[in-house]
Amino acid sequence: MEQHHVVSHSHSGRRCAVLFLLLLLLDQRTAYGQSEAGSATLTGTVFDASGAVVSAARVTVTHRDAGWSRETVTNDAGLYTVARLPPGPYVIVAGRDGFQTVRREGVELLVGSRTVVDAVLQPGTIEQT
Repeated sequence: MEQHHVVSHSHSGRRCAVLFLLLLLLDQRTAYGQSEAGSATLTGTVFDASGAVVSAARVTVTHRDAGWSRETVTNDAGLYTVARLPPGPYVIVAGRDGFQTVRREGVELLVGSRTVVDAVLQPGTIEQT
């Protein structure tokens, strides 16, 4: 007597769909990791002339060659971080009401680097540079 095995296509179809989704998720994680690996992070602390941290200071990071900018604000500890920046030359400007603006030219960010650029704000008006 001949035996026949019935193969359920719905189970194998679901397995293929699950496998496809898992591979897609792994591919997305790899792509995200590559974008992280090809970028740089800029971080630092903003102080006043007495050495106290300055919270709510505005920090603008401008890619000198491309011309685009990203802006952030320091936290209560005076810290700022701008992640996932493409490598290249940057200009960093920090300021807050009641202080002179500080401008740092020629900050070169390298692939995979975490560059620290601190700023010391002097008393004055924000329009002064």
